[in-house]
Amino acid sequence: MLVHLIRHANAESRKSWTEPDSARPLSPKGISQAEVIARFDVGDATIHTSPAVRCHSTIEPMATRLGVKVHIDSRLAEGADPQAVVTWICEGEHETDLVLCAHGDVLPQVLRLMALRGMTLDGPGTVGKGSIWTCKVEGGHPAHASYRPPPAV
Repeated sequence: MLVHLIRHANAESRKSWTEPDSARPLSPKGISQAEVIARFDVGDATIHTSPAVRCHSTIEPMATRLGVKVHIDSRLAEGADPQAVVTWICEGEHETDLVLCAHGDVLPQVLRLMALRGMTLDGPGTVGKGSIWTCKVEGGHPAHASYRPPPAV
């Protein structure tokens, strides 16, 4: 199984945003990044995203291209428990590959925890806005992950 971990694309400034942070949208750069991310080949994956607007907006163009539904999942929200995400990935029963769109506080910890389970990382270990980590999971064990940097737009 492949799990594509996507950090949301570039969003409007947290400092200048006056509404709830979960409603903070993508910046114009982020919208362009989302269009590039949409072209990434994920096969017949099931798509899950944090409830945050910036995550949903990052992954919606991909879902539209694939003609699939986006599943909103609080396990991917900012401040969520990364161990719960790793358990879901490694111990859940998945019929398809997964696309998971989340935040910069969750995804690095997910990668770290999966590395502790034996996964090798082919990349910098960072999670830039709009980046994709593709993780191979075999029999519930994370095996290898490769990094695709954020789209240059």
